Amino acid sequence: MDSFPCALIIMKHGTAYFQTDESVLASLLCFDPDAPKVTESYKANGSVDKTRYFAHFAYNPKPWQMWNKYATRWRDVAYSAADWLVSGGFAKTSDIPRPLRRGWWPLYRCLAPAAPLIWRAMKLKRKFL
Repeated sequence: MDSFPCALIIMKHGTAYFQTDESVLASLLCFDPDAPKVTESYKANGSVDKTRYFAHFAYNPKPWQMWNKYATRWRDVAYSAADWLVSGGFAKTSDIPRPLRRGWWPLYRCLAPAAPLIWRAMKLKRKFL
């Protein structure tokens, strides 16, 4: 396989599992003969190459939406990735979400402790308005 297909498909209002991208990725990893081999140990446990990162942002909001207190520990890595996209010509600064732009950090740092509450309020607003 020359390139690994990747897409983000989330269908929140469907009757099937809403994270179809996760389902597709799981099936590719299970059944594609060219899929990477499963390892015996979890590779994101600190024993990996420190120049490469894997991040799974489990809490809401996600850093590209708004920084929460937990995720702020990864801001340098996220900012470096965004900087790399811009410097490599893969994206314009205007394409990068505001929370991933360094200039907006002072605002998002102040909002981070309250981010879960702000996020829930925004979600409720979308639901009812």
